[in-house]
Amino acid sequence: MPKFFVKSNQISNNQIQILGEDVKHITQVLRAKPRGRACYM
Repeated sequence: MPKFFVKSNQISNNQIQILGEDVKHITQVLRAKPRGRACYM
């Protein structure tokens, strides 16, 4: 399972906002879907 490191300001109400180049990598390279499972740290 992929792991992603996020900053505390990207977490709000138990939801994580992915920003910048990470979006491209997650959606195009890893082919992840919205609401998919991943481990965020």
